[in-house]
Amino acid sequence: MKNLFLTFLLATSFVFASSETSFKLNSDVNFALIKNSIELTFKNDINVTSMSLTNLLSNEVTAFPFVNQYNSLSIDLDNYTYGGYILNIENDNYFNEIMLYLDEKGLRLIDEQKIYKPIFQKRKNNLLIKILDSESPINVSIISDRGYEIFSDNLVLSDLNKKVFNFKYDINSVTVNLKYDGKTFRKKIVF
Repeated sequence: MKNLFLTFLLATSFVFASSETSFKLNSDVNFALIKNSIELTFKNDINVTSMSLTNLLSNEVTAFPFVNQYNSLSIDLDNYTYGGYILNIENDNYFNEIMLYLDEKGLRLIDEQKIYKPIFQKRKNNLLIKILDSESPINVSIISDRGYEIFSDNLVLSDLNKKVFNFKYDINSVTVNLKYDGKTFRKKIVF
């Protein structure tokens, strides 16, 4: 159902996008669409940890494992089937998800979303979780090293960024599960 909705969204909105688009995703990546290809130029010190292209209809994923060996990358989609795609670019701090549509007129940008990864700060048995930006409520679940759920709640960004989690000294570690903006993050914190 989700793929059907995404395909409908793509089909109804691709009319408004240009077939030749150039923009900066952030200060690290320049992004251009030229007919049926994606042109990416990376800043010299960016550390892309993974990059992939997902076909929304078939869920086929094409991974680009050696992206850090080059300053630029061209992805030619001439032999790809028409339809919606999501280009995922991940580095140490965030994900960029770029929704694209390919048809006989070429490749078009539909939407772009940047999702920041959480930052964990610990001191003694205190834990602070910071998220730089999120438009959705954040589902937080914290499990102790003994398997007990210590905390479970949906928090808005401002409440989570102000909250300090204080754990008893007999807890050696916790596993933090966060869900927001369509992503799930899991981190084990050892005290």
